[in-house]
This record gives sequence, structure tokens and C-alpha cells, in this order.
Amino acid sequence: MLNNLIRWLVLLLCFLGSFGYGKTLLLYLDYMTTNAPLVFLTFVGGIVAYLVYWIAVGQRKPRFYSILEHELTHLIFATLFLRTVHRLTVSRGAGGNVDVEGEENFIVALSPYFFPLFTVLIILIKPSVFGQYQWIINILLGISYGFHIVHMFNEFNTEQPDLHKNGLLFSVTLIFFFNLFFTGLCVASLEGSWAEIFDYLVMGLKNSVVWFAAGGRLA
Repeated sequence: MLNNLIRWLVLLLCFLGSFGYGKTLLLYLDYMTTNAPLVFLTFVGGIVAYLVYWIAVGQRKPRFYSILEHELTHLIFATLFLRTVHRLTVSRGAGGNVDVEGEENFIVALSPYFFPLFTVLIILIKPSVFGQYQWIINILLGISYGFHIVHMFNEFNTEQPDLHKNGLLFSVTLIFFFNLFFTGLCVASLEGSWAEIFDYLVMGLKNSVVWFAAGGRLA
């Protein structure tokens, strides 16, 4: 009963957040493309570079790094939820596995589909990098996010046990919201300022509340 209530609450919050952070993402995209187009292009260039690499070479190579990211994300979220992790296995040919003690919750199960691990690590170090090197970090940010997008879509299908176990509607809504959220976070971080990142988080939350209070209408 409690689990069902939590799921419905999370579903509602993701639904509201999709509108609030969706509007905020559009505002940041408009700001960056108007006021700092070259900065924005370094990020987009990184995404395109990885997509080109994947189409030309990557899809024919063993998926070691995507499997590693997938399983590491499971491990990190299992640890955050105080689960005991006994073993992490990653293999080029046989895939990967994380042996977790106890029942796996929906956040742990779905985390690789919505949490861009390498991208988040780059965002966390960006504000500490000198301004003249931010363009390099932005390219790396784009490459890492391109990596996440490609492998998320590559692994995502409606037959995935994780999706069915947690309910298809619930899983898709959760995955959609957090991917939208992290896309906005990437754009907000492009100028390398903690202030911009914080403003994005607050603005998205405010827009979500406003949308809810207005009965589903955003100004």
C-alpha cells in the first residue's frame, strides 16, 4: 500500500516537473542561443561528435564502457539506498551485473536510464575549471551526454524487465522527466557557474509550482 502511494506521488511530481523544467529548459535554450551561441555550439558539437562516432565506429565495437556506466549507476544508487552490494561484474562479451542484497527499488532499477553518470561528474567539476578552458569541458560534456542518449535509447525498449516490473507508464514518465531535467542542467552549466546551475534548479521548481497552481497553465 505504501509503495503504491509513493509511486503515485513520484508519478505526479514527475508529471508536474516535466512542465516546469520543460519551460525552464526552453528559457535557457533561448538565452544561450541568443546571448552565447558559440558556448552552446561547443556542447552541441560534443553531442554530434559522439553520434558520428557511434554511427561510424562505436556500434560495431563491444559495449564495455556503456555496460560499465550502466552497472556503476546501479551500484551507486543501491549504495545510496543502503543496499549491500556484493559484486560488480562487467564483461565485453557477457554484459554486466550488480549483485545487490535485498529487494531492488524502482530508483535503483531505472537509474541507468535517467542518470547520466559521466555527465553529472563533469557538471560537478565544471565550476572549478578556469574560464579559458570551459569550452573544452563543454565539448566533453556534450560527448558524455551524447554517450548517455545513445546508450539509453539503445538499451531502452518496452520489453525490458525493469520497465515492466515497475509499470510501463510509471517508468517512461520517470525516465522522461529526469532526462529532460538533466538536459536543462547541462545547458545551465555551460557558462561554468554554480549560480546558473542553482538558478535553473530554483526556476524549474517555481515553474512547476506555478503550473500546478494555475491548473495546468504556464504563463
